[in-house]
Amino acid sequence: MTPPETAPAAAAPAVAWIDSGSPCPHPWSPAVCPVCSPWTEGAAEPFDRAGAQTAQLTAAQVLQALPAEASKIVLRGGELLQRPEALELLTAARRIAPQVELWSNGAALARPGVVQAIRRAGATAVAIGLWGDSPESHDYATGVPGSFARAIAGLKAARQGGLRTAVIAVLLRPTYRGLPSLLQKSLPLGIDAALLWAPPGPDRTAHPLLAPMAAIGPYVDAGVRILAAAGKGCAVLGIAPCALATAAAAAEISPLAQPDRRAARGAPCAACTWRDHCAGQPPLRAQLHGWTGLVARKDAPVLTGRW
Repeated sequence: MTPPETAPAAAAPAVAWIDSGSPCPHPWSPAVCPVCSPWTEGAAEPFDRAGAQTAQLTAAQVLQALPAEASKIVLRGGELLQRPEALELLTAARRIAPQVELWSNGAALARPGVVQAIRRAGATAVAIGLWGDSPESHDYATGVPGSFARAIAGLKAARQGGLRTAVIAVLLRPTYRGLPSLLQKSLPLGIDAALLWAPPGPDRTAHPLLAPMAAIGPYVDAGVRILAAAGKGCAVLGIAPCALATAAAAAEISPLAQPDRRAARGAPCAACTWRDHCAGQPPLRAQLHGWTGLVARKDAPVLTGRW
C-alpha cells in the first residue's frame, strides 16, 4: 500500500518539550526510549560532576533551547538528574513556565533529599517510564535487573514529596498486552496521569521490539477507559487514531507537540479528519508490519483528555 500524503503543519503547542541531551547509559536510540534505561550498577550519583562529561548538550545549550514563554515545560532526553546542572536547569525552566515536568527512570528519586531538592529548584511534576506491568517484563525490556523496583520506589517518593506524578507506559512487542494491568497497578500509587507511548523506532538491530500499530490499539483503548473511569489525565502518542476506537476521543493525541521527533514518523493520511492529531506510521514500523488496519478516519475529532 502506498504511504499517505503529507499533511499540513500545525501551530506550535503551549507545551514545550525540551531534550536536555543528558547522559543515557545505554545503547538504545532516543526514538525508542523516552527517558533513558535505568542506571546500571555503579552509575553516577545524582548531580555528580561526572554527568557533565557524558552529556550531549551543555547547560548553556539547554538554556538556549528553552522558550521565551510556555504554560508547561517538559525536560526529557536522558537522565537530567545525572548531570551537575540539573537544579539550575529546573530553576531556569520554572522562571518561564508555571509547570515544569521532569522525565526520569525513577532510580534517583528514591534517594534521600533528591525529591525535595528538585521541588525547591522548580519541578512541579515527574513522569517515570515503565516498560511493563511486572518486574519480569519491565526488567526484560530495560535489560537491567531490579530496575522495576527502583522505578516504583522513585514514583512513590515523588508522590510523597508533593510532586504531581505520571507514568510513561512504553508500548513494545513484549509489553503492550500488559498495559491495562500496568495502569491498574499504578493507580493505587496515586498517579495523576499516564502517557501511553508507542516508540517510532528504530530499535536495537539484533532484537526488534516494535509491535504492529493496529495490534496495540485495543489495549490502548482499554487503558484509556481505565484512566477515564479513575478521573486521571491521559495522553496517547505515537499511535494513529484509526488504530483506536473510544480512546481517540478520551485522550490528547498530539505528536505535533514533539516537532523534534516528528521527522521520525511518516505523514498522516491527507484525507483523514484526525490528521492534525495523528502520529502517522513510522517508516520502520511500516516496513516491518505494513499498513494493515490503518485507514483514514471520517469522524470529527473530539479531544476531552489532557496530559
